[in-house]
Amino acid sequence: MPGSWLKETFEKGVEEIQKLAKTGSIKIDITNLKKKRDERVKVIGNKVLQMILNGELKAETFEPDYSYILEMDKKIAIKECELTETEYVDRDAAPQTAAQPAQATPEQPVVTSASGTATTSVEEDERDPHEDYINRPG
Repeated sequence: MPGSWLKETFEKGVEEIQKLAKTGSIKIDITNLKKKRDERVKVIGNKVLQMILNGELKAETFEPDYSYILEMDKKIAIKECELTETEYVDRDAAPQTAAQPAQATPEQPVVTSASGTATTSVEEDERDPHEDYINRPG
């Protein structure tokens, strides 16, 4: 009965293909749902940041993430200044005194830290201090 063997093999193949198609469809659904969830988490995160800036929430509650975001915003601003060849002014830094002017070239915007020391973006440590926190397991 060679015909029945061929029929059984064909039917098993069809069943396997159907299982694979169903599994693939479910995985795509899961991926789409995770993407939608991540987008909503991003929206909530932006709302939380705005609430912190408005003084409605305490920044300390969200440390070290809040400091990390502020540092990334600062780095973005510095890079944008590099693109436009303008000087970066750190709004949160202590004001510079006339005795300690910062020297920088147009390609190297001045960044003044809270301690009042001036550095350029080239001198910044390339290692992200929050990387260990972000990339931790779990």
